[in-house]
Amino acid sequence: MSGALSEIATTWRRAGASRPDLPPGLPQRLADAAQHLAAETRLLAETSQERAPGMPAALAQEMSALREGIAAARAMTAGPGDPGVGDAGLWEYLGPPPSS
Repeated sequence: MSGALSEIATTWRRAGASRPDLPPGLPQRLADAAQHLAAETRLLAETSQERAPGMPAALAQEMSALREGIAAARAMTAGPGDPGVGDAGLWEYLGPPPSS
């Protein structure tokens, strides 16, 4: 997930001059969040729940926020009539967009 988001960040940076509406740092922030979530999930798997009692709930909240951020970023280049910036296949790698 973080790799695809980093690649999306690259396409957004390259499109910067023609698409100043895209926040170039957003996909990389999402990639960083995905990496952090993966690391925290690995830590939870290695830690007993007694030593990290609130961690599962916090991870669920982080995952929800990450999904919302991905959906919002994806919508910026996937709207009707939007020519995109070459990131369509990368979004597909992340799975289908959430249904409304």
